[in-house]
Amino acid sequence: LWMTAGHDRSARRRVEQELLRVSGDPESADGVESSALLKDESLSGFRGINSILNSLRLAGNMRRLLEQADLKMKVGTLLTMMLSLGVLCALGAYAMHLGWMITVTIGFLAGSMPYTWVLVRRRRRIRAFETQFPEAVDLISRAIRAGHAFSTGIKMVADEMPDPVGKEFRRIFEEQNLGLPLRNALIGMLERVELVDLKLFVVAVLIQRQSGGNLSEVLDKIAYTIRERFRILRQLKVHTAQARLTGMILVALPPVVGAIIYTL
Repeated sequence: LWMTAGHDRSARRRVEQELLRVSGDPESADGVESSALLKDESLSGFRGINSILNSLRLAGNMRRLLEQADLKMKVGTLLTMMLSLGVLCALGAYAMHLGWMITVTIGFLAGSMPYTWVLVRRRRRIRAFETQFPEAVDLISRAIRAGHAFSTGIKMVADEMPDPVGKEFRRIFEEQNLGLPLRNALIGMLERVELVDLKLFVVAVLIQRQSGGNLSEVLDKIAYTIRERFRILRQLKVHTAQARLTGMILVALPPVVGAIIYTL
């Protein structure tokens, strides 16, 4: 599944051409909405820096991270923020004569703050998606059971569910309407939302489209499995709360005691 993901370049090219055509009409209401689907693949606003970043694998990973965090920021902007903040804080520490070791440490920690913020935003978005996803699966299952097509169920999720689930399924629906195969659209959502439950959903849908079967029943079982997993995880957190608290105290005890002894 993953080896063949994204290989249909001609279909993606047709989608991009259609987006350019639609967005070129200023009087079309759909043009404003559809133009948002056209991704900007550049990593920086400057051509020289963009060519350098394109040759780095790290820049590609950072672009994927920004997309998963649903940020419109370019990779060059994020790197500039990290470098600027790290250098400024390091210069401030050096001006205070804190020593080379502390200066380098402060500069590194300050420079990593924008990247850490992106990671936190990405984790929160995926966690919110995971919480809303069972309801979305149930909604699609009910739509299919009522006689609607699978694409209609996706449209219902896009219209009735909040972000980030509603936004992701809206993107799938619009990409499919513009000519991108449903398989490629679903795999694209998997790249933006790294979630095991979503992989189960995508694999079930793709297998059903090839071999047939009762998709509504499969989706009901997937939603039930996700909710049962949530229940087991909550029970596990309750039973291990005391042990986890003890572990955090033991981890924090040495530096706290060392700071107290140093102060005294």
